[in-house]
Amino acid sequence: MRMRFGVFVAGVMLLPLSLRADPLYTSYNYVGNYYNTFNAGPHLMENLYSTSNHFYGSFMTVTPLAANLDNVTIEPILYNFGDGLQSYVGSEPSDNPFNPVFRVSTDANGNIINWFLEFGTPGPDRPGYLLRSENIVGQNVFDGGDVFPFFGNNSYSGSVPNDPGTWTESPVPEPGSFILLGTGVLGIAGVIRRRIGWAGGRRAKG
Repeated sequence: MRMRFGVFVAGVMLLPLSLRADPLYTSYNYVGNYYNTFNAGPHLMENLYSTSNHFYGSFMTVTPLAANLDNVTIEPILYNFGDGLQSYVGSEPSDNPFNPVFRVSTDANGNIINWFLEFGTPGPDRPGYLLRSENIVGQNVFDGGDVFPFFGNNSYSGSVPNDPGTWTESPVPEPGSFILLGTGVLGIAGVIRRRIGWAGGRRAKG
């Protein structure tokens, strides 16, 4: 009986720990507006891009972005971006074949206000892809993608100029929180089940 009570106490003690609110990661999520400007090189057929494409995705950092960053290069631990035609998923940009670039500026609360994101494989002048989102004061403001199907500087492109999308921030709970939560609940459930069985046995004997 003492052992069962000890398991019950352990479960109860672990449960509050599992519900602690401090996240380990922060996810920054971007949704761009739909492309409205298109171009295809002189030797290309119908454009691969259409008004159904737009830049979207997210990246994750271990800690929230600091306040008042000014065009600072960051290295997310994970990222996933695309536009419906291209898609880039990876981690640790410095070791990634997509040559991603992440530069951001933040306000006094750490919110992203300016940015330059770029992903791609070889091109132009070689077959490849390029995907970018820019919102730099006094410079380019656009989301867009290019596909270079052949050698030479001919590409299919889609973009939305001068109409930046929006960023949202969301905390990602520490994975260990879920483990502790499960441990606490299972501990309590196990004790309850045993106590029900024990009480039923006593009634049967009586």
